[in-house]
Amino acid sequence: MKNALMLAMSLSLIACTQSGLHNPKANMSEISTTLSPSSTVLSSYTWQLVQATNQQGQAINALFVRQDKPVSLQFKDNNIGILNTCNHMGGAFTLKANVLTVSNLVSTMMACDAPVNQLDTLMGKLIEGNSTLKITKADSQPQLTLISASGDMLVFKGIATPESKYGAQAETIFLEVSPKTQRCDAGVRQMQCLQVRQVKYNEQGLKNYVSSGWENFYDSIEGYEHSNNERVIIRVKKYPVKNPPADASNAAYVLDMFVEREQVK
Repeated sequence: MKNALMLAMSLSLIACTQSGLHNPKANMSEISTTLSPSSTVLSSYTWQLVQATNQQGQAINALFVRQDKPVSLQFKDNNIGILNTCNHMGGAFTLKANVLTVSNLVSTMMACDAPVNQLDTLMGKLIEGNSTLKITKADSQPQLTLISASGDMLVFKGIATPESKYGAQAETIFLEVSPKTQRCDAGVRQMQCLQVRQVKYNEQGLKNYVSSGWENFYDSIEGYEHSNNERVIIRVKKYPVKNPPADASNAAYVLDMFVEREQVK
């Protein structure tokens, strides 16, 4: 009887171990934490839409017609921006506990081809008004779940903003970029360097300085795609990089906006 009891306990322990109940490493990837929604957390990320369902649990496929540029949300200074729809949309928001209230949405007035054109209307209806928020974090990946007043559910993944990623405020610089690139030496390797000139503007927004010569630009600019048929002036955010790897830059550059664009042959 005693041996039978010992055998039963051993089998029970093995079963529990195999199911992960006594294995501290089991299902570790499924462990998530819930974060309290706050303006600070919301503004630390750009939120890219990854899933959308209506009240009946059916997928809202019309929100994913721009697969190369997912519909996204940005929060800053009590304003919400809706990106990668047909037009850039924005409005004021307030946050009380887990209730998000968005009001006075406005947008630019650009026309787009169908079906991109309907994104403005769809997102406007889903975002404006009261919604409930839930933010979870698993494996360092934050996820924002937004449930609209009508019961539709939008799920976003968080992409750290440059300020959050680099932990510092940026210096704003202006660069004129030549259509031509130049072969250059970057440490032990060769690459095609952008040709740039520094540009400055006065308080009235008028250009008052352009450096005389073109210089090699050895770094990349996040968000910028170079064209050999275009001369541009861009506004760039320059972030300090703490403890960069050997032969890596101590600065990171992020495209902020295009100031001038000119087609050239």
